[in-house]
Amino acid sequence: MIQLLKMFGAHVEALASPPNFDFLKKLGVDDLVDYSADVTTQLANLPHANKVIDTVGRLDLLEAIIAATRHFDLLSLSTTTFPEHTQDQTFRFANGSIGLNGYKRLLNWLSDGTLQAHVQTILPVEQIKQAQHQLVEEHSHGRILIKF
Repeated sequence: MIQLLKMFGAHVEALASPPNFDFLKKLGVDDLVDYSADVTTQLANLPHANKVIDTVGRLDLLEAIIAATRHFDLLSLSTTTFPEHTQDQTFRFANGSIGLNGYKRLLNWLSDGTLQAHVQTILPVEQIKQAQHQLVEEHSHGRILIKF
């Protein structure tokens, strides 16, 4: 997501924990906010965001964003409902397919190096349970692939 946003010229601010900052910087994030600290104060010191993409669904973090940012459009990939707080704040939930043409574009960008695929680990098919546990219980920096 970060790579796509940067590709289209967006200024990207990300909420994350400090151990993930280096990885996010490599992806192209412009400004980082430590979500374990006072999010509202940190956001107040950054450029005004007018678009917010929620990939986690933590309502407490969304409330902090609302407190720091007056006018924005929120697109959530994980929360189906969220109360709009002002007339200048909109909410939309999306989880649909990007379609065949969207996949073709992504594959072209991956093949020509415009986008980089990040693989955290490759496990043999015999360790598929371990892979599932990693996905559920740990934060990942990229995909976990299964080798057949």
